[in-house]
Amino acid sequence: MFNLERISHYSHKLNVFGATLLPLSNIFAFSYHQTYVKLCNNHIKGGIEIGDQPGAQRRYIDNEEFLNATKRFLKITQSERLFFKYFKNTNFKINYIRGRNPLQFEGKQKFHRDDTIYKSKLSHLECFFFLSDINMLSGGIEYARNRSNGHPQISPKNICRVIAKRGDLLIMKSQTLHRGTTRFSCKSRWVISFQVQSKKG
Repeated sequence: MFNLERISHYSHKLNVFGATLLPLSNIFAFSYHQTYVKLCNNHIKGGIEIGDQPGAQRRYIDNEEFLNATKRFLKITQSERLFFKYFKNTNFKINYIRGRNPLQFEGKQKFHRDDTIYKSKLSHLECFFFLSDINMLSGGIEYARNRSNGHPQISPKNICRVIAKRGDLLIMKSQTLHRGTTRFSCKSRWVISFQVQSKKG
């Protein structure tokens, strides 16, 4: 799906702004993409409810079959090539997989980092796989883009709200400030998220 030039483009956005959106919805017509989406929905139903976020459903998916399916999906779509370029090696692991769905008229979070060690040499990566279209009503994700000096700043001009299609994949540095927003729509908005780490760092 991605040639070297496109991988370099998305990698540049990840390094400069702290996040990048891979438009995998463009290949949703392919059977392996649709199969993975169905698998996500099935495993969310059987996921372990955490109950640690008021205003949202959140479930851990502790399942070896689904972990392997996620790795295959990343390989088939060539999304893993972005990990290779970022980590500068081809060895990575997925630390956890979970699903999150904000409740209607709720779900807004404070800006936070999923990796609190901001001065570490290389951030882990947070990946968000969207199981429905993300728009102003569905309760999407906002993140603070890095400034030219490399430091994030929370200001109206610097906040990026992610607009995405079902099947797109958002890849974000774990140290990037981000938050979930309020879901106004009556439709559920499940997102599969997983953290990727280099095995060498």
